[in-house]
Amino acid sequence: MKQLDDIFSLFHTHITTEQPSEWAEQNRVLTSEVTAFPGKASLDRFPYWKEPLNRLSPDDPARIITIMGGAQIGKSTNFIESGIGYIIKNHPGNIILTSADKELSKGQMAKKIDQMIANSGLAYLIRPNTIKKKNLKTGDTDSMKEFPGGSLMAQSIKAVDKIRQNSFRYGFFDDFEAAVRSEKQAGDVSDLLLMRFNSFKDKMKVCFISTPEIKQTSLIEPSFYNGDQRYYFMPCPCCGKPIRFEWFVKLENEKEHAGVVFEKDDHNNLIEESVGYVCPECRNFFTEKHKKEMLANGQWVSTGIASRPDWFSYHISGLYSPPGFFDWTHHARQWLKIFPNAGIVKERQLQVFKNLVLGETYEEKKKEVNALLISRNTRDYEIGIIPNNLSVRDGNGKIVLLTCACDLNGMEEDARLDYEILAHSVSGTTYSIDHGSIGTFQRGLSEEQREKRSYFHGVPNSVWDEFKEIISREYPNQDGEVMKIAITGVDTGFFTQLGYQFVDQQSVSIVVSLKGDSEEKKRPVSADTPFFKEGKERPNLYLVQSNQIKDTLSELMKLKYSKGYPQPAGFMNYPTPSEGKYTYQYFEQYEGEQRNPILSANGIEIAYQWQKKTQQSKNHFWDCRVYNLALRDIFVKVVSKSIGKPISWADFCALIN
Repeated sequence: MKQLDDIFSLFHTHITTEQPSEWAEQNRVLTSEVTAFPGKASLDRFPYWKEPLNRLSPDDPARIITIMGGAQIGKSTNFIESGIGYIIKNHPGNIILTSADKELSKGQMAKKIDQMIANSGLAYLIRPNTIKKKNLKTGDTDSMKEFPGGSLMAQSIKAVDKIRQNSFRYGFFDDFEAAVRSEKQAGDVSDLLLMRFNSFKDKMKVCFISTPEIKQTSLIEPSFYNGDQRYYFMPCPCCGKPIRFEWFVKLENEKEHAGVVFEKDDHNNLIEESVGYVCPECRNFFTEKHKKEMLANGQWVSTGIASRPDWFSYHISGLYSPPGFFDWTHHARQWLKIFPNAGIVKERQLQVFKNLVLGETYEEKKKEVNALLISRNTRDYEIGIIPNNLSVRDGNGKIVLLTCACDLNGMEEDARLDYEILAHSVSGTTYSIDHGSIGTFQRGLSEEQREKRSYFHGVPNSVWDEFKEIISREYPNQDGEVMKIAITGVDTGFFTQLGYQFVDQQSVSIVVSLKGDSEEKKRPVSADTPFFKEGKERPNLYLVQSNQIKDTLSELMKLKYSKGYPQPAGFMNYPTPSEGKYTYQYFEQYEGEQRNPILSANGIEIAYQWQKKTQQSKNHFWDCRVYNLALRDIFVKVVSKSIGKPISWADFCALIN
């Protein structure tokens, strides 16, 4: 059987000078399930894919190919699928294909690759290279395709460490940006993956393919710069000089700019007839009707020096999408939505635009907290009063929940309990109600001439008696009605047992224990988790993802609004300062910490941690705010348990109303 396989392999892997692009156009048939332009495959619509695809020929000097670009530009159909089909038919070997996760990998194999094989006349080649026990054939699954001379394995890019025992000749590392970064890794992720191709170092074809994301943590951008940095240049229809499509091109000593241009009316709506392109060479304007001819006459141009001569890298943006796909007019509309009003930028949408349309990384601004900026959110309501009417006027709906969080500082017999009460509106905006400190501890302050308080229970100077009175109190709103604190969180990271004792003694409202999650001391950059999880140590204990919440807070503090317009969700409001509360000294505590990156051996940010700027920095009310945000979600969790089904914040607000 092995001899027959070898003979069969010789027949279908005959020596050919056929280029991959030629094979694709002669053999591939595309269905309406994979393209809006079904029929025989043609690269006339996507001429910029011809050169990268032909790099897969064994006669081409390329050994490493990087493709960094926008989304929906034809890379799967015209590069990955056609490349794999060409390899299976003409130059078989072991291939690995990745996607962002396991399910996407299976879906890519079951849909796109299966269709390519079936519609390219390759189905007869897909069969097991060996017969397993009990005559089980495993050569055609959602994770593996076997054919004479090789196999195709589908894998999540996040689990490529599982391929250590495999050797490959071809690699299509799609969604490369999603690869897991580990601080334990020695060297770059791409270097580690290249080790899997050691047996074929003179014949390998390794492709790193991805839409970029955050600049500080990007994997595909460094890979692009390791190559020779090719861009697709085309002759300008006005002057004939080579140009490439860019969103914005700054012109020296001029106020105008080149690249894609457009105008808007007084209502921030796009004037569609204004959309076009200004050539940076001749300054002339032309419309998108010239794009098809320009693409047909374009060519790839190297703009950099590669780290090794066989590393070729390509950048392609969504601005090159051919007729029938999203055009410049569509992108211009998107751009105007990112900047709805003067001085307002929707950062998340800007990142999506840069990543998915322009195929560029987004440089995340350093997460800093500005006390002066947040202190400007002071509003016209009194401390201790729930500003329900103001919340409604601000477009936030009614205030539906009061939370209180406390932070324990000092020592057992020289305590200071810092607390803050926070009101949560339907829209998610917050209104601070009151803050304070019980106890006189202050680092460096003499113990003489001051009254000390204690964390012990049952003693005359215990902080707990006064704190219990605060969380049991009724707080009036502007309508004359009253509200009570629904849930209180006690920081039990220090003075743990004394904190637990207070929590267990309360019956007036929900009181829970809070701790920072010890597993989150170094938070991975790519982590996406809830604000808290339930602790296993005891009932009513919640472990808070402090780093994640502080990230969120630093973004919420940048929110702005114009009077007369609805406030953005999450906006933070504060009462009029009085009696020494909500002064600048309070807001200064928001500046007590900074976000410090944790780098891998090769300088890539793989994790981060919020830490005090100095040992003397005060951050107690900053911590109270962190815990109060977690308490909102914890309370919704408690309500979910009581009614027997999971609910969201919106569901809770509807339930209250």
